[in-house]
Amino acid sequence: MFLGRRPQIKLPGHSITYLSGNATFKKTETWGFQPAENRKNLFFLPLIEILLVPYTITAYAHQARKTISTPWVPVMRAVVQLVKKASVRVNSSVISEIGPGLLVLLGVQKNDTAGDAKMLAEKIAHLRIFPDLGKLMNLSVLDVSGQILVVSQFTLYGDCRKGRRPSYSNAAPPEQAEKLYEMFIRETAKLGVPVASGKFQALMEVELNNQGPVTLLLDSAKSF
Repeated sequence: MFLGRRPQIKLPGHSITYLSGNATFKKTETWGFQPAENRKNLFFLPLIEILLVPYTITAYAHQARKTISTPWVPVMRAVVQLVKKASVRVNSSVISEIGPGLLVLLGVQKNDTAGDAKMLAEKIAHLRIFPDLGKLMNLSVLDVSGQILVVSQFTLYGDCRKGRRPSYSNAAPPEQAEKLYEMFIRETAKLGVPVASGKFQALMEVELNNQGPVTLLLDSAKSF
């Protein structure tokens, strides 16, 4: 029968590596037994408890993997499509349209800043994805005097990893998203590109003629 306080049995020199996203955390502990006054109880531990030690370690590692989280890095996302023409309708009426240029679906994350909007605007305006005379993708929208149509798209932050209904918890709230969306449009216009836009928070019908087709994914953290 077990008497007194139960000592904690741990394995000496054990290392556990936790994985979280793109980061790896390694924790090494040198474990020992409880103080001498409790060691006498060691010999009275049921054999089953000793056999369960590996399972305890596995459960401990699993719990640590669930609790360790990687801080969110500000990332503004964009889907860029090269188009011959594109337009946006609201209530069956055309509110914006462009000829040859780019359609940009813009997603704003809750931790994004003005710097993300400026960086992404400059990147998109200078992307060399238009064909030159040799039919090579070598020219930017500035080089071809094209236009850009910007449409807000919070669903770019839809997280579909769990369940069947996407979670949008990482998308910026409407007030913040609209502010950075408008800033992105202003920064793009400052670069000399004619810019049209959709209507923020409206139910829109987006029509486009994708040329190529050419579709690119970009973000302000340069993840891809």
